[in-house]
Amino acid sequence: MHQTLRRTTVAVALALAATMPASAGAATPTTIFSAPQPGTVETDGSTYLLTQAGPTGATLLVGEVGMAPTAHATTGLPTWARPHLGTSAGGHRVVVYPSCATNASGCDLRVLDLSANRTYKLKGAGTSREELEGDLDRGAAAWLVASKITSSQSIPGYVPEKAGSVRYRPANGAARTLPGDGGMELSLDRGRVLLVRRSYQEGLGGEGGAVIIDILRTTGVRTRITAMGSGEDFQRIEGPRFVAKDRVAWAMVSASGSWLKTRSVAASAKTSTARIIKGGMSVAPLSTTSVLALQGGQYADWTEEDGTDVLYPEGPFSLVRITGLTAQ
Repeated sequence: MHQTLRRTTVAVALALAATMPASAGAATPTTIFSAPQPGTVETDGSTYLLTQAGPTGATLLVGEVGMAPTAHATTGLPTWARPHLGTSAGGHRVVVYPSCATNASGCDLRVLDLSANRTYKLKGAGTSREELEGDLDRGAAAWLVASKITSSQSIPGYVPEKAGSVRYRPANGAARTLPGDGGMELSLDRGRVLLVRRSYQEGLGGEGGAVIIDILRTTGVRTRITAMGSGEDFQRIEGPRFVAKDRVAWAMVSASGSWLKTRSVAASAKTSTARIIKGGMSVAPLSTTSVLALQGGQYADWTEEDGTDVLYPEGPFSLVRITGLTAQ
């Protein structure tokens, strides 16, 4: 098939971002682990998850921040998976992840109890719809469901857009569907779902639409946290989570660099921004001043004959901890 390679702009932008001189009070990176494959990183501030995408599936690695990870056995972990760290009703640290019959179908959410080293199905899930991503907070659960998984989700290391709806189950209660659309990524804290979604509403974000973070409360009330355009610079939001009771953090990742962003959940609050000099293909906030980043992985952009853009990352990769980030 004839293909046109448009690698230059993205590769140059990444190279410039990686070689920018440090400024006063520059962030300090520390390498934790050399990763052979692309993947995603997730953290709760003390423990982290790292997926490593292979040709037909992914491997789950778990580690304490600052330490190299160890592999944990999972069944049917797809290449696009974004597992989440959470807590069970009994206070155990757990991992919620999709287990799929193929890389693009038959996905159910499972829970890996790191303390007991056992796996079980997520209570309240197990419907006929595809279950893509979930989180547990002291036994309460929230997860994303969709009628199908798009073909783009088979690309290793690329976190695709997800649609559908959000399901919620209290620690001691029945599961229900929350009002409104689903999204691409979520995080649950004290009955609040931090939800990333994409909008193609006219006038919002330009030609590529916008990526939006909302707080969705179990009452159905939504609060907008941020919205940004998505388009030629491959901009995306990663790792949104509550880093304090009423403060959220997320990473804005693009071909030309990455930024750590934080703000209060108050409606009138302003967003603080800190530049992550080397950025990464996947970034997860540890706090308001530090992140974990999977670095390396220049994004190649091939355009097929039908105009479809195909993205994939290139190695090698390193998982690094970056501290001392300050707002600009």
